[in-house]
Amino acid sequence: MKIEHSNMRAFWLAQNLNKETRTLCERNGIFIPTTSTNPISSPDVWGDWKWHIKNRLSANQIDYFHILFPEYKTNQNSLNEYLKSYDLGILPLNLQLPSGVRKFLPKTGFKPEPDPYGVQRVHSVITHKEAGKKYYVTTHKPGYATFLPILGAGANRLYCPIACAGCYRGPQTRFNEPMSIIHADGTKESILIPNPVLQIKWLIEKWNKPEYSHVYDILLSGGEPMMLSNEIWEEVLLELKQAKHLLNFRICTGALFLGIPFRFDDKFIALLVKFRDETGVQIKLSTHISHPETRYT
Repeated sequence: MKIEHSNMRAFWLAQNLNKETRTLCERNGIFIPTTSTNPISSPDVWGDWKWHIKNRLSANQIDYFHILFPEYKTNQNSLNEYLKSYDLGILPLNLQLPSGVRKFLPKTGFKPEPDPYGVQRVHSVITHKEAGKKYYVTTHKPGYATFLPILGAGANRLYCPIACAGCYRGPQTRFNEPMSIIHADGTKESILIPNPVLQIKWLIEKWNKPEYSHVYDILLSGGEPMMLSNEIWEEVLLELKQAKHLLNFRICTGALFLGIPFRFDDKFIALLVKFRDETGVQIKLSTHISHPETRYT
């Protein structure tokens, strides 16, 4: 990993923002450089979301970690031990924000509250049985018209490449705990996570049944759904087209806040536009907005 090119993001913005966007930014006190020296061989690398994921700081780079964060030197042994099972992930952008980077550092000894939003409680989980195996399909909050598919990335785990400290999904995304149903007595039953396309297929099959005719809103959450490729998204949207009662389709993502707005590329946007035009379903993004300290300068 190399992070010495601190103006890579500024260079990408200088090359890719149109006049209208630049004017809007300046009205809000965000000034974009008009010129910049290309800090790397390819001017497009900062706008490549896959490059960011590939070059994130991981637990495999523990020596580099201690160089960046010398305050952890006093606790090096315990941190090294912690990172053996903690899936660290800090994007290049966040490594350049000293005041905010600790939002992505592991909290050693921190134990997140298990299932604070009740997405694994037995009365909320919808499952599918196939060949004698039980699969997670979605979470149905009783009394709500919102349903929450938690997208997996294969290998029976939730996936998010970014290690936001204290994430309520930390056990699955950071420690690779298996997905489970939590029963009323507190015991856990491990279940499998299907691939995203199959998960959506099974979800729509259930929601198209008469007893779910009131379902009109689906929220895709994480893990991080924007880490799915455009090819997978195209298949997901094809399955969603089969939904009989769907009116609202929402995507809950941290991609903008995390610093990879480039993930919303032309192909992905075109897929959403096509889906909306062909189905009439309203598409909405539920996303974090960056703090002023993460301004595009």
